[in-house]
Amino acid sequence: MYLQDRHMQPDALAHLRNSTALEAAGAVAVSWQEMLTDLANYIEVDSASNYIFQALLFLVILAGVLNTVLMSVMERTYEFGVMLSIGMSRARLLLMVVVECAMLAAIGTACGAALGWTENALLYRYPIDLSSYVPDATVGGFFMDMALQMNLTLPHFINTLVLVFVMILVVGVYPAFKAARIEPVDALHSL
Repeated sequence: MYLQDRHMQPDALAHLRNSTALEAAGAVAVSWQEMLTDLANYIEVDSASNYIFQALLFLVILAGVLNTVLMSVMERTYEFGVMLSIGMSRARLLLMVVVECAMLAAIGTACGAALGWTENALLYRYPIDLSSYVPDATVGGFFMDMALQMNLTLPHFINTLVLVFVMILVVGVYPAFKAARIEPVDALHSL
């Protein structure tokens, strides 16, 4: 029996276990995870390593954005000092830097989404075949196809984009506060 959606497995398993016909035949319903523990463990380790890799990738992205926005703020200390000295409020200056960071995040995520979805479509249609490098790969007694085929779902893709966008905005708050705390007199002397 194959399920269209893997999230239906617990309900299907409970339904089968409560079946009187199955009990009368002396059969037992078990999940594939109980039957193939090695394969289930391999999939869990693979998923965990994927999350660790994504976390490291997000840290690299955030460090790059923080560096870019912070350097932009530090290079414009004199200009911010002039703005503050002629009457611009600190809240408006903070908002200006946050909006700049939001525009950077929007452009970056839009370009990343276009490139990422294109790559996803290409690697789904034309998978990378590694069978010549690893001819016989098995996990838990099952043959693994060595064609690396990408199949990213739209909800996961959108969630990742939203997460990156929000994290970039959060990282941009620190340089914005740094810009808003600039003293006009000190900033004018920094030139």
